[in-house]
Amino acid sequence: MDLFESLEKQEINFCLICKNIIKLNIETESNSKEEYNPKNKKLIQVKLPPNEDLSKLEFNNNNDFYCFLCLNILDINHNIYTEILKDIKDLINQYDHNCIKLVLKFSSIFNFIFWFINTKISKIYNQNLNYIFESDTIRQIFINKYTSFFSEKLEEKFDNNEYNRDLDLIINYDLNDSIYQKFNDIILSSINNNNKIDIKEIKEKYLLNKNTGRSIIKALTIEICDINALFMNISKFFSIKEISSNININFSLSPTAFYISGNYIKLSREIGQNHFDRIFNISSVDEEIKKYFSKIFKNSEKDDFIFSASGREDRNVRMLGSGRNFIYEIFNSKKKFGLNFDKIKEEFNCESKFVKIKNLKISSKSEYNKIKKEENAKIKKYLAVIYTSKKIEKDVINNLIKDNLDINQITPIRVLHQRAYKERKKQIISLKEIEKINDHFIIIEIIASAGTYIKEFVNGDLGRTFPNLGSLLDCECDILQLDVEDIIF
Repeated sequence: MDLFESLEKQEINFCLICKNIIKLNIETESNSKEEYNPKNKKLIQVKLPPNEDLSKLEFNNNNDFYCFLCLNILDINHNIYTEILKDIKDLINQYDHNCIKLVLKFSSIFNFIFWFINTKISKIYNQNLNYIFESDTIRQIFINKYTSFFSEKLEEKFDNNEYNRDLDLIINYDLNDSIYQKFNDIILSSINNNNKIDIKEIKEKYLLNKNTGRSIIKALTIEICDINALFMNISKFFSIKEISSNININFSLSPTAFYISGNYIKLSREIGQNHFDRIFNISSVDEEIKKYFSKIFKNSEKDDFIFSASGREDRNVRMLGSGRNFIYEIFNSKKKFGLNFDKIKEEFNCESKFVKIKNLKISSKSEYNKIKKEENAKIKKYLAVIYTSKKIEKDVINNLIKDNLDINQITPIRVLHQRAYKERKKQIISLKEIEKINDHFIIIEIIASAGTYIKEFVNGDLGRTFPNLGSLLDCECDILQLDVEDIIF
């Protein structure tokens, strides 16, 4: 009598797919498909090799049949799939998309159920088969086998390549709350009296919920509970039919993120680049753009936009000229195709009195990486209104430096609370007098390397920046206003 005949006599049945999963796992020579370190609670998994033949097999077509291993998850003929197809189609139609990827998710409690099933089969088979079945196996079989099913029924193009899709169709399996409660009661009644973990800590950290991780499951089954007691209690109070009949299947759609880049111009000295720079109830560059984008990209909240820029300017510094590069990573948007960027730019620029945008376009992750990389590479041109304690004759400032001036800057006092203490080597490339307002006030142009603290170059920051404009002119200097005139590539 083979293994399956023996199990069937005990009303432990398997679908054809799962029978072959068991055979494959038994035949696979692997002593450690998973390793668990109780000390640091880390789990290392070595996956079994994929087997495409499993995807070609059919699930048993019997309404009263319960598979002891996959819990009927691989039964695509289950009525629930037919019932949700129309709702899935209606939701898909709300999103701009070309291609969809199928995703299968389990709540964490399934890992606990799989442990129990593996243990039971191991005892019957009289061999250590603790890794006979993994959730990744059923996930991959489901996706390989039923992608074409959803594609045909929904009349949509599916592609499971990570980079080709616009939408993820997520089929999610969970269990009723009563099953969670029942399992947790069993766990508490099966605790190993010799373990050193306080019962209060167990209740806080180790009871099952929808977000329980695999390492917690392993901790429960290896060091917290008495394995034999846990196994016997589950066997006594549960049946596979009960678990299978309490499975909930739901679905959701998750649009892939996409990128939009451009340049912003900041016309106000009262707003910062992001909300960390804001004061009182005044806005920021990020918030101004988000407020408008949330109107365009349907079903998007402000938290669905992640803003990045190529560097930053202080709140009281305007950003002029061609503007500063920025990019948004946009999540959960129903709209991504057919965007009229000229119209978006014009409407935004009419609405916002603080910020203007230009050069809007669909972008990419590589553009995001490029913008972040260029943050410390670009040369910037500034206009500054400065004060000097002594009268400065004409052309003195123009002749202060002949070649690039190397300066050392220790992290300024004004930003020391949010920047690491370090010494930076920067360059002043040119100084030019633009307009003499009177004997003590002058407008100058400064061209400097990226990341130079211009205010501190002017006032010296109590000697933390040297040389500085004050030391070069041999007088006290301060800065009244500063603008980024342009960013030079």
